[in-house]
Amino acid sequence: MLPSMLYTSFNYTHLSDYTSRITHFLADRSIFALMSDWTYDFGAWLSQPYFLAIVMAWWITFIVVLLLLSIFLGFNPVGIGGGTFAAAFQSCMYGGFTPAGGVFATLTSLGMLGWMIPVHTGVSAVFATAVALVVWACGIAR
Repeated sequence: MLPSMLYTSFNYTHLSDYTSRITHFLADRSIFALMSDWTYDFGAWLSQPYFLAIVMAWWITFIVVLLLLSIFLGFNPVGIGGGTFAAAFQSCMYGGFTPAGGVFATLTSLGMLGWMIPVHTGVSAVFATAVALVVWACGIAR
């Protein structure tokens, strides 16, 4: 049986059958009124001046870290990107021979399979969240 708060009002009136419960719920609209209050409070929270600074700090950090990891690191779905850190490391350390089963070969394989994209996204989200928490804790734009 569902808790009475879901299908009756918050005044805890006892209703004997389901028809009267549904009728009372639709007439009282207790959950809908509560959801309306929540959405109003959430909208008021979103309109606070420092919220924009926190969101902008998160998005800018997310995009910058994602670009740094995806483009400059070099392990892409098409292979090692030219002019990236991976290409420079490969040419300095391995030359023309990259040992199979090594860390570099494994990262290249993961990048070509597309498994590095969720890793890049997750790392970017963690860094962006840390920056947003710092912005919030410092009280920027308050």
